[in-house]
Amino acid sequence: ADCGAVDSRIEDHDPVDDCIATCNRGYQGSGNPAYSCNNDAEWVGGDLTCARRQCPMFDLSINTVLVEVSGNLYEDTVTVTCATGFIGNGPQDFVCDEQAGRPRNMFWSGSITCEPVQCGLLETDATNTVVDCAGNAYLDVCAVECKTGYTSNLSSPSLYVCAADAAWVGDGPNCEIVTCPPTVPGVVNAESDCAASNEYEDTCETVCPYGYASSGDETHECQADGTWSTTDHACTPITCPATISGAGYAKTCTSNAYGASCDVGCDAGFTPQNLVQFTCGGVGTWEGSLVCSPVTCPNNIPPTQAVCSTSYGATCVASCDVGYIQTPVQNEYTCQQDGSWGPQPLPTCEIVTCPPTVPGVVNAES
Repeated sequence: ADCGAVDSRIEDHDPVDDCIATCNRGYQGSGNPAYSCNNDAEWVGGDLTCARRQCPMFDLSINTVLVEVSGNLYEDTVTVTCATGFIGNGPQDFVCDEQAGRPRNMFWSGSITCEPVQCGLLETDATNTVVDCAGNAYLDVCAVECKTGYTSNLSSPSLYVCAADAAWVGDGPNCEIVTCPPTVPGVVNAESDCAASNEYEDTCETVCPYGYASSGDETHECQADGTWSTTDHACTPITCPATISGAGYAKTCTSNAYGASCDVGCDAGFTPQNLVQFTCGGVGTWEGSLVCSPVTCPNNIPPTQAVCSTSYGATCVASCDVGYIQTPVQNEYTCQQDGSWGPQPLPTCEIVTCPPTVPGVVNAES
């Protein structure tokens, strides 16, 4: 008799007296697999039962998500697609299958490719810049902070995240340009007005006021920390020479600083004798004018034909010619500061006169 197949899930065998049944691919057997074909063409004696084998738990990768699951037994399916932030060829079905040649080794057959979304280059403006960036793929983070010379109220960089729509998500920083004080400190005696030019990298000059000498670099630059750069600029008070001198005068003044005044007169032997005020000017010179002329005395000491020096301090010896008498009797005279000879009065020479009669001639008349 022909018994036929034991079960549709059991491999076919030719009708024989005895048969050992096995389960088909993907099925797990239990019970007695030994069957006998009787005269009624029936398989008897065995009770093999075949059930679908179970696949292991489906292992999702970080870039995929489940869409639908029909089960986890042989030939069941799991539908998978790309997770948020990933793009690829999903959705894809994975089928529970048995590995060929290795019974009971169940696995999920199928594949899917999902790559992270890529954001473009993170754009910044003229005031800020990217300082650290993990990349430009989905969920990558970039840090943005103000450029040198700009500042914000944040103590740390602003963070931007690459989102699923391939756009960067984040806010700030709101950067404002650094400003320096309206005046440059630290340069003693200097003046500055930088209010109209005091932003980062602007320059401003310190100026010495009138009466001060300037030395060093006058130009200062506004720095990133909000301070003006220091230079060797210095403003030194101007001084005039300690002594005012010229033809016929010389005076050492008590102060020679800018703005000081000094009264100067002609030396002895020069005129005039009134005082002239000089002022120390802004370029280090005394401002004032004094003209001193040498004192001279008249050449009027007797005898008139005598030749004497007439300059201040000169002496002249007075003498009358023979036949003349000097009055008063003072031989030496000196040329004085006022241009006169002294002491006064000056001598005069008067002709000698004899008595109106000649005495001593006996019996003579005159």
